[in-house]
Amino acid sequence: MKKILSLFVCLGLIISFSGCFDDDDSSPPADSPGDNTDPLANYTSEDILYDGETIKGYPLLQFVSESTVNNHFGDPEWDENSGNTGPVDCRKLFAYRVIASDNWNPYDDKGADDMSWDDFKSGYLLEKIYDAKVYFPSEEIFKMYDVKNAQDINTYRRIDILKDVDGSEGGPTAIIFQLSAFSTEELEYWNSKQLEVITGKGISIDQMFSEYVIAAADKGNYDYKFILADGFVGDGTGGKLLDNTCTWEELQQAYYIFEEDGEVKDKIIILGPEEGGHPTQAYKSLKVPESIEFIDIGSGDNPAQGTGGSAPDQVSSDTPDMHFTFPVQ
Repeated sequence: MKKILSLFVCLGLIISFSGCFDDDDSSPPADSPGDNTDPLANYTSEDILYDGETIKGYPLLQFVSESTVNNHFGDPEWDENSGNTGPVDCRKLFAYRVIASDNWNPYDDKGADDMSWDDFKSGYLLEKIYDAKVYFPSEEIFKMYDVKNAQDINTYRRIDILKDVDGSEGGPTAIIFQLSAFSTEELEYWNSKQLEVITGKGISIDQMFSEYVIAAADKGNYDYKFILADGFVGDGTGGKLLDNTCTWEELQQAYYIFEEDGEVKDKIIILGPEEGGHPTQAYKSLKVPESIEFIDIGSGDNPAQGTGGSAPDQVSSDTPDMHFTFPVQ
């Protein structure tokens, strides 16, 4: 009887140990990353034609967060009188540079201009089997922008100078000026209500109108119109600049303000004459500037080109204004 009892005890221990080994599964739990987790699983894909076959492409616009960019600008809204609706997509206010995991990028290695938002958002991120590269289907975008092993997206605040707006010379053409290419200076000015002296870091706007854009002798023959991303157009009342348009003399006193009393800003001010030892602000601030058009005072035309010469460098700093990353594949 004792032998039978001992046999049952041994069998029980064997079964118990066997159960422990069965429970010790080496595979990761369902909610852990594991080796088979798709890093692109939470992103939207489209069927695209690539090298003669239909594959998945992940639109690039989803890798640059609209809400993150808009929050950088204080989340501006369309002006109620502009005729537009919905929030402003401030992603269009940047130039884009894709950088590979080994730091290769078209700007540094090929001398290529950074991309506009419209060009950038036309592209796709491909899966690892296709070198995890960004791919632009348009034949108008050079293949050098198809960066393999894409890792980073650097963005640079830009303001464009618009040329040939009427399209008579095949335009319009937007000359991209990245603001980090320009020198900055400390400014002191009264706010638009003339109640408070403000200190800010600014960039002189007239730096953008080089010989490449307008001949020096001709600059006084044009008015300069600011196009704002929120669609606002001033009516000339209450300190607002009429039609957002100023003279060459006023433009020489116009500054892009990116920091004011230690806070990030994004606006253009036009200084007025000094008062009480301080320069005044001629008009209310022009917030979220997108581009500038220059208009011939006599004919009302926007010219097709300047006198030639070299376009200004886009960037003088390696520090982007905003930075985003692709998922690691």
